[in-house]
Amino acid sequence: MMMDFSVFQHAYAISGGIGSGKSSVCEILSSLGYTVLDADKIAHEILDNQSKKIGEVFGSELIGEGRVNRRALAKIVFSSKNELEKLQNLLNPYIYENLFSQCQNLEESKRPYFVEIPLLFEQREVLNFRHKVLVVGRDITQRVMQRDGVSEEEVRARIKAQMSVEERKMYASEVIENFGSKNELRDKILKWVKGLGN
Repeated sequence: MMMDFSVFQHAYAISGGIGSGKSSVCEILSSLGYTVLDADKIAHEILDNQSKKIGEVFGSELIGEGRVNRRALAKIVFSSKNELEKLQNLLNPYIYENLFSQCQNLEESKRPYFVEIPLLFEQREVLNFRHKVLVVGRDITQRVMQRDGVSEEEVRARIKAQMSVEERKMYASEVIENFGSKNELRDKILKWVKGLGN
């Protein structure tokens, strides 16, 4: 089934580079009472549901007690574009279907809702949301290393697999700069959502 995400008038897709603060933006939106869908959470559920296929494609040593060792899988897919494409080809149809279905249900409320999608701009042909919001932050390699318990090399590999900020800006309908404190970000979000209509 061909899915056209541009039909969703009230959906705001939020993206940004690793550690840019997109999750902070979504936490703020959620605290303001807005519905926020998280494509990563959906992907994690689907990953475990598809663990048998993941084991067949990437090796059974990645599977333990029916669950995928996400860190080991990340090491494989972020070190090779080919491996990353294999994983995306396997999971994306399920992720897109799930997202599309949830967006259809949320449209009925006629209220803005938000979808956090890390690779929105890289997958823009399919995820052709009408409203694309880019969160831009400072280089936070150290923070990501601590947060995810990964090496600098692993963080750099993940960043390399993503589009540059300049490229993303070309496709964004809105850019939120996150260079200050969490309170400053919250103030920005409050001001922004006021203009969206409820």
